[in-house]
This record gives sequence, C-alpha cells and structure tokens, in this order.
Amino acid sequence: MSTDELDQALEAGVKDRSQGLVQLSAPLFGSAAFAKRLGEATAERRLPTISGFREFPDAGRLMSYGLNRVEYYKRLPICIDKILQAGFARLSAGAG
Repeated sequence: MSTDELDQALEAGVKDRSQGLVQLSAPLFGSAAFAKRLGEATAERRLPTISGFREFPDAGRLMSYGLNRVEYYKRLPICIDKILQAGFARLSAGAG
C-alpha cells in the first residue's frame, strides 16, 4: 500500500465518521516503516488505532494487542523439541 493510498483510505474513513481503526495482521502492515507512517497519519486525523504488532507502539503510538513475535520465535524451538520428543517416545513405546 502506498502512502497516497493510505492517506486516501484514512480520509475516506474520517469523512464517513469512523471512530477508530483496527490494524489487521498482515506482513505488509507489520513493518516498522509502515507502523510509523500509519501512526503519524492516524495521529494527524485524531483517529484512535490499535494494532496486533509490537512495532506500532514502538513507533510511538498508543498500544498493540497481540503476541510478541520475538518471544514467540525464541520459544518456538522449545515447543518443537517437546512435540518431537513426545512423538519419538510414542514410536519407541509402540515398537517394543
């Protein structure tokens, strides 16, 4: 989404008297650059916004509600290891 498209979409929302914006989860919308631009654009229009991405409040905006992707990816190998160990235990128990 280009900057012009973002501005047009927000202007249409303000014109239609939108009272807030929920930023959906999508790779394009999760970048730090987009979060910064979206935050600036919604602040200029005084449009309350919530995001599922941590980059949004890191860019100086109000809040996010969602998982912390850094912590998620740190814990992912542990979960995978537990799943694989449980699978190997079942295979070993069934083979014997």
